[in-house]
Amino acid sequence: MIRLGQKGANNVLIFSMIILIVLFSRMDRLFGPDQESIQGIVPLLPQDSPLITLDFGQHQIQRIGKGWRIKPGLSDSEQDIADIAHRWQTTEMILYSQVTLTEPYVVVAWLAGEDKGRVFKLMSFGTDLLVEYQQQVYLIAEQPLSSFIPQELH
Repeated sequence: MIRLGQKGANNVLIFSMIILIVLFSRMDRLFGPDQESIQGIVPLLPQDSPLITLDFGQHQIQRIGKGWRIKPGLSDSEQDIADIAHRWQTTEMILYSQVTLTEPYVVVAWLAGEDKGRVFKLMSFGTDLLVEYQQQVYLIAEQPLSSFIPQELH
């Protein structure tokens, strides 16, 4: 039987914790990519970073506590503004073919923990919505532009 002093036991504990941390951080790579990422379905915004502000040029939707406000004020209700922010946080999009968006509407999304805003270009495409982000074009099915931008701004 091996006898360890307090210093030796601490070292064993530290190394075992490091091994567990590395193992858990690489767990996703062990099991391979999930089906959604293989099919090209991605969230519009990452679900682990809270949305702070949506910048529409001269207007902004800002998080205030658990609610939302638009600056400068528009006639949209608080519920309409909250619905727009919720859609930005929960919508998924599908990778679409390389298309050039003509006269897109530009929106900058600011997320907690990020020092740069994420720039999105949106354009209606029939009953769907095309979104350009980082030189990739995505499709959001059955969602009009008005679902992501306040009524008075488009």
